[in-house]
Amino acid sequence: MQKPNHKESVSPVLQNVYAVLALPRPPENWSINDWYTEKICGVPFLARNLFNLQRAELDSLIVYSNENTAELYERLSEEKRISIKLNWSTDVTEIIKSTKDCSILVLSGGALYTKQEIQFGINSVPNSSENSIQFLERETMPNILEQIV
Repeated sequence: MQKPNHKESVSPVLQNVYAVLALPRPPENWSINDWYTEKICGVPFLARNLFNLQRAELDSLIVYSNENTAELYERLSEEKRISIKLNWSTDVTEIIKSTKDCSILVLSGGALYTKQEIQFGINSVPNSSENSIQFLERETMPNILEQIV
């Protein structure tokens, strides 16, 4: 996994924010690939969240799952409107290391978020500095991600 790659046009607050979208297990009768590519109003479920994260001006995202998401990744790579930089991970320790200099916004991939909800979460962080308040304590991240998935 790579360090966050922030665009020049991103506001100073967002330059220190990295989002982690944890994908919960789908209901029993669904595969993870089919569940997250199921269309809602013509747009795949996961893609809809990615579009709203882009609209909220985030440029990097870690998609976390403890299941095999290779097919899901392939399906999403065909979506040309996704411009957010995606990193896929199954290792919480790797996520913590790669985001050590950033505030982390953790989202459940089992919910749909609007641009306004994401921006509200981001704006709750005081002005960007290395000592800014984190969205969560790094020590609790493994437990939180596992609870979501």
